[in-house]
Amino acid sequence: MQGSIYTDQTVGFYSNGQESKKEGEACAYSAFGLLAWGDASVRKSQSQGLIYKINTIEQVSFSILGCYAKVCTVTKGN
Repeated sequence: MQGSIYTDQTVGFYSNGQESKKEGEACAYSAFGLLAWGDASVRKSQSQGLIYKINTIEQVSFSILGCYAKVCTVTKGN
């Protein structure tokens, strides 16, 4: 789901219900729909948080008027 003017949402993709002690985040960005950069992969997010076992995977997205967009993958685990 994406709003044409503003978007700020979190979507959960996976959870095993276990408590997590660590969190990692990896993001990709876009400007004006013309430029895109970054690495929002689960693997990058996992390595950023030094996570061995993933308990939760979420995607966080934010955009304003299609001029700027950011999508982040957040992993939580131990």
